[in-house]
Amino acid sequence: TKVKEIDFFNSDIRYSQGIRFYHSSFPIKTPANIGKLTFDITPGYMGGAERAARRIHDYNPKIRLIALLRNPSTRAHSAWQMYRRYCAKNRDWFWKWVQARGNYSQPKDLFVRRSSRFGTSFQEDICEEIEVIRSDQIIEMPILLLGIYERFLKHYFHYFERDQILIISSEDFRQDTERQMQQIEEFIGLKPHSWSQDTLKPRF
Repeated sequence: TKVKEIDFFNSDIRYSQGIRFYHSSFPIKTPANIGKLTFDITPGYMGGAERAARRIHDYNPKIRLIALLRNPSTRAHSAWQMYRRYCAKNRDWFWKWVQARGNYSQPKDLFVRRSSRFGTSFQEDICEEIEVIRSDQIIEMPILLLGIYERFLKHYFHYFERDQILIISSEDFRQDTERQMQQIEEFIGLKPHSWSQDTLKPRF
């Protein structure tokens, strides 16, 4: 797409703008790009699975989905580091991000972290979240929640057949990129491409 992370199917505000708005995020077909495929890469479709899975199914019940899952521990620490950077600039960044997408009707729908010192201790911040998860609530700036993949994938398995969803380990993708690209090609029905390590340099 023109931009990464469209956040269309998981955002009430963006979804309300309709499919034409969604399609405007993709390149216009021209003779130069005929035969090329464009993907919607939106991590938020995992955390927003409860609404996104149904909407994606309504959009195209035959669609093929790829879930790239990172080790939950390293994913949690990476998220915490990112949130720390955001908080250093603006402590209220999360609420503004949530409200801009319309994912929750009010901030009261989320548990507000007790400590104004968020980001000082990884251990303290995850312990606080564990308490909230046990009470079946969602905390602001969730560190652990988005790594409980079963909680979100079950919504997709409810709407889609198992062979429509390809699950790949982020670690495997990095360590054996060529093989994983071949697996993706097969999954979406592309002819095999001759990949080389020279053309498969990680973006991050």
